[in-house]
Amino acid sequence: MDGLEQLAGSPWLFPLMVVLAMFDALFPPIPSDEIMTALVALGAANQTPGLLWVVPMTALGALIGDVLCYGVGRAGVPRMLRRWEGKPAVAKSYAWAERNISRRGWLFILTARYIPFGRCTTMLACGALKYSFVRFCALDALSVSIAVTIGAVVGYSGGVLFVDAPFIGMVFAVVIITSLSVVRGAMTVWRRLRARSQAQVPALKTPEAEPAPTDPKLADPAPKQPISAECPCR
Repeated sequence: MDGLEQLAGSPWLFPLMVVLAMFDALFPPIPSDEIMTALVALGAANQTPGLLWVVPMTALGALIGDVLCYGVGRAGVPRMLRRWEGKPAVAKSYAWAERNISRRGWLFILTARYIPFGRCTTMLACGALKYSFVRFCALDALSVSIAVTIGAVVGYSGGVLFVDAPFIGMVFAVVIITSLSVVRGAMTVWRRLRARSQAQVPALKTPEAEPAPTDPKLADPAPKQPISAECPCR
């Protein structure tokens, strides 16, 4: 708690949040959203409005990181990232993004940050597929704004609810925002497993028409010869 309060009062806080949010695009384990939420809760509990500047600083860093990922994808994805793509989870996510960006790019840019490994791979795929840079920036700015607004609202709510216990308010806010991420990831994994299980179910075979019998006994009898009108005794 003391360390976080010292960080909140440091002049390096805002540049640090920009850097953390920027690298969060390349390395998803960096918890920039959780740190922002905790700082907002602390600012709301201690009634320090200046601390709320972490929200736009985090949004700026996230936008810069996404644009950098786009640039890396447009440049051809270096060998280091090609090796990283060899990991099963990342490779599947990259293939998924590459298949769908060209058809519904706007939807995937808006929702990519809510999918495990989806943010980085979607930005890389947008660059690799030469997606419109202007459209990409506009959609990504909207997506970032929605994400940081959710984190800010959760953090501020935690700080207001636990004014007398700032630490509990921060823990409450971080647990809520982390739970939302876990639920989104679980829903994504469930949908993929469901689609995979449905794809593995063999299609029901339609009954084929039985061939006509080839047994000569069952075949139509030979046509009868016409009966002669003359008497055979002659």
